[in-house]
Amino acid sequence: MFNQYQEEHNGKLLGKDKKLTRDNLKFKREWLLEMKRQNDNKEHQLRNEDAKIWLELADRVDEYGETRMALDMRNEAIGMMTRLPISGQEEYSASQIGEKLGVSPLQIGKWGSILGIKSDRHLSYKTAEGAWRYYPKAVELFQKNQFKIQEDFFD
Repeated sequence: MFNQYQEEHNGKLLGKDKKLTRDNLKFKREWLLEMKRQNDNKEHQLRNEDAKIWLELADRVDEYGETRMALDMRNEAIGMMTRLPISGQEEYSASQIGEKLGVSPLQIGKWGSILGIKSDRHLSYKTAEGAWRYYPKAVELFQKNQFKIQEDFFD
């Protein structure tokens, strides 16, 4: 189904389609979210591959006694790896969830309180800097209530 949609709209501006029904909009949104997820996964894979290459090069450079260059290469690899998810459980910021739902991070914060997500440590936590981080179960709750959240945002 996604492939059919992609073939129909490849190269067209989605916003120019004047025959959009609510179901079509929802489907287009889901398709765009899926494309974003696939792109994010590809970016993650590419960073992993790049980090692996930097580490392999560092090992090779070590063999030639170029310790400073090898250290720089390892630092580059470490920098790439720190941009990868490192916790056992994936976490999301209000900005990431808001982007998925088409609302502001402030709206996510507001609805996190309304839905009781912020008061459940299994759904979210507050960082030392004061930012809220949400676990996948919380994201599911936001998604189940997405139309209420969006209606509230656009009112």
